Parts: sequence; C-alpha cells; structure tokens
Amino acid sequence: MKLSNKVLAMEHSPIRKFNAIAQKANEAGKKVYYLNIGQPDVETPACFMEAIRAFDEKVIAYAESGGVAALQDAISGYFRQYGMEYERENIIVTNGGSEALSMTFISLLNPGDEVLIPEPFYTNYHTFYYANICSIFRIISFRRKTWHINHYCVYLTWGNWNSCICTIYFWPWCITW
Repeated sequence: MKLSNKVLAMEHSPIRKFNAIAQKANEAGKKVYYLNIGQPDVETPACFMEAIRAFDEKVIAYAESGGVAALQDAISGYFRQYGMEYERENIIVTNGGSEALSMTFISLLNPGDEVLIPEPFYTNYHTFYYANICSIFRIISFRRKTWHINHYCVYLTWGNWNSCICTIYFWPWCITW
C-alpha cells in the first residue's frame, strides 16, 4: 500500500521517538521516569470503578450517534456554573484529546492555512496541522505564574495569511494575555 505524501512527510512526536530509548534503558535495569502523554496522575474516583464493576451488559453497543443526552446535559451543567451556556447540539464528546483536536483542526483549517501557536505546545499539534496541509508559526511564550505571550510577537507574526491562533494549554497552565 502506498501512503500519502502527507503521512510520509510527518515526523514522529519527540515523545514517541524517545520511548524506544526509555524502553531499552528500562530493560537494562535503569530507573526510567516516564512522562507519557495523557497518563493520569490522580487516583480514579471510586464511583467510576464501582460503575465498571457493576456493569453487566452482554453487549457494549455504540452510543447514540448524536451523543448521550445525559452526558451532554452534565457537561452543559458543569460549564453553566462558570457562566458559560452550551446547548446539547454544541457539545461533542470524543474518546480523547487527540481525537477532539484532530476533529477541530479538520473542521476549521483548509490546505494552505497558517496558524500561530505559542510554545510550549503538545507535540502532536504539528502532526495535526501538517495532516491538514497547514503551516505553523511558533510564538515563544514565557511562564511566571501562568503562561504569557509577548503581544509584540503576535503583532509581528500576524498577517492576512494567518487563519487562527491556537491557544490551547493544559490545565492548570493557562494562557494569559
């Protein structure tokens, strides 16, 4: 099978490149501290584990294609407590952050678009943009209590050719303008 030029030109994420080295070191008996992407570092809530143990359906069927109403309502209620109103039709639940980001970028970006993105950023952003045949321009950010962007860098970089600024940071690190 011939892969697309987009796929052939993509690079592995630095984390995935480093993983093989970490595994060899681990096999050699060295202590390795894995800083994997997306690994939870908090205990799974007891109520979640109890729900899994209590689950006894014979078939795990697909959810409703429009989404599970109870879950969408719970998400809407969560954001409402912070003064943000979202209707069910504005909420899409995915199986993970990468799927959500891929769907967002596919929905918003066109081939040739250019995106401003503050560093540091999730290593797979580059892959997501490249899959959409987009270019990224990195903006250096700095950290005090939260991450900050130099407004002058945005001003110098922004032009008619840019499509968006991606300011997705991971909690509790947030962007401050």
